[in-house]
Amino acid sequence: MLSLLSNARANFMKNNFESKLHLQHRIQTLTAEIAELKKQERAGKIWAQYHPIEALIFAPFAQVAYWAVVFDRKVAESRLKRARIRAGETN
Repeated sequence: MLSLLSNARANFMKNNFESKLHLQHRIQTLTAEIAELKKQERAGKIWAQYHPIEALIFAPFAQVAYWAVVFDRKVAESRLKRARIRAGETN
Protein backbone atom coordinates (compact mmCIF):
# COMPACT_ATOMS: atom_id res chain seq x y z
CA MET A 1 0.00 0.00 0.00
CA LEU A 2 2.80 2.38 0.90
CA SER A 3 4.50 1.49 -2.36
CA LEU A 4 1.39 2.47 -4.33
CA LEU A 5 1.23 5.83 -2.57
CA SER A 6 4.89 6.58 -3.18
CA ASN A 7 4.52 5.57 -6.86
CA ALA A 8 1.49 7.85 -7.21
CA ARG A 9 3.41 10.73 -5.62
CA ALA A 10 6.42 10.12 -7.88
CA ASN A 11 4.18 10.09 -10.97
CA PHE A 12 2.48 13.31 -9.85
CA MET A 13 5.82 15.05 -9.29
CA LYS A 14 7.12 13.86 -12.68
CA ASN A 15 3.99 15.02 -14.51
CA ASN A 16 3.96 18.35 -12.65
CA PHE A 17 7.63 18.95 -13.53
CA GLU A 18 7.00 18.13 -17.21
CA SER A 19 3.96 20.37 -17.20
CA LYS A 20 5.97 23.26 -15.75
CA LEU A 21 8.70 22.80 -18.36
CA HIS A 22 6.10 22.76 -21.11
CA LEU A 23 4.49 25.94 -19.78
CA GLN A 24 7.84 27.71 -19.43
CA HIS A 25 8.68 26.82 -23.03
CA ARG A 26 5.24 28.02 -24.15
CA ILE A 27 5.74 31.36 -22.37
CA GLN A 28 9.13 31.82 -24.03
CA THR A 29 7.65 31.00 -27.44
CA LEU A 30 4.75 33.40 -26.96
CA THR A 31 7.06 36.16 -25.71
CA ALA A 32 9.14 35.79 -28.86
CA GLU A 33 5.98 35.82 -30.96
CA ILE A 34 4.81 39.03 -29.25
CA ALA A 35 8.18 40.66 -29.98
CA GLU A 36 7.83 39.64 -33.63
CA LEU A 37 4.29 41.01 -33.78
CA LYS A 38 5.51 44.32 -32.32
CA LYS A 39 8.21 44.49 -35.02
CA GLN A 40 5.59 43.77 -37.65
CA GLU A 41 3.36 46.45 -36.13
CA ARG A 42 6.16 49.03 -36.41
CA ALA A 43 6.77 47.98 -40.01
CA GLY A 44 3.02 48.11 -40.59
CA LYS A 45 2.87 51.71 -39.36
CA ILE A 46 5.51 52.68 -41.89
CA TRP A 47 3.63 50.76 -44.59
CA ALA A 48 0.36 52.43 -43.51
CA GLN A 49 1.80 55.87 -44.22
CA TYR A 50 1.98 54.94 -47.89
CA HIS A 51 -1.12 52.70 -48.07
CA PRO A 52 -3.76 54.34 -45.82
CA ILE A 53 -6.85 52.62 -47.28
CA GLU A 54 -5.38 49.11 -47.00
CA ALA A 55 -4.17 49.92 -43.48
CA LEU A 56 -7.72 50.73 -42.40
CA ILE A 57 -8.83 47.33 -43.64
CA PHE A 58 -6.01 45.21 -42.16
CA ALA A 59 -5.25 47.02 -38.87
CA PRO A 60 -8.08 45.42 -36.85
CA PHE A 61 -6.92 41.92 -37.84
CA ALA A 62 -3.38 42.65 -36.71
CA GLN A 63 -4.61 43.92 -33.33
CA VAL A 64 -6.76 40.82 -32.81
CA ALA A 65 -3.79 38.56 -33.58
CA TYR A 66 -1.56 40.50 -31.17
CA TRP A 67 -4.02 40.42 -28.28
CA ALA A 68 -4.77 36.74 -28.85
CA VAL A 69 -1.08 35.95 -28.38
CA VAL A 70 -0.83 38.21 -25.31
CA PHE A 71 -3.87 36.50 -23.77
CA ASP A 72 -2.42 33.06 -24.55
CA ARG A 73 0.83 34.02 -22.79
CA LYS A 74 -1.08 35.28 -19.73
CA VAL A 75 -2.99 31.99 -19.55
CA ALA A 76 0.27 30.01 -19.77
CA GLU A 77 1.84 32.16 -17.03
CA SER A 78 -1.19 31.61 -14.82
CA ARG A 79 -1.05 27.85 -15.35
CA LEU A 80 2.66 27.82 -14.54
CA LYS A 81 1.99 29.77 -11.34
CA ARG A 82 -0.69 27.27 -10.30
CA ALA A 83 1.63 24.35 -11.10
CA ARG A 84 4.33 25.89 -8.92
CA ILE A 85 1.86 26.39 -6.07
CA ARG A 86 0.74 22.76 -6.35
CA ALA A 87 4.38 21.66 -6.22
CA GLY A 88 4.94 23.73 -3.09
CA GLU A 89 7.40 26.15 -4.67
CA THR A 90 7.44 29.70 -3.32
CA ASN A 91 8.96 31.41 -6.39
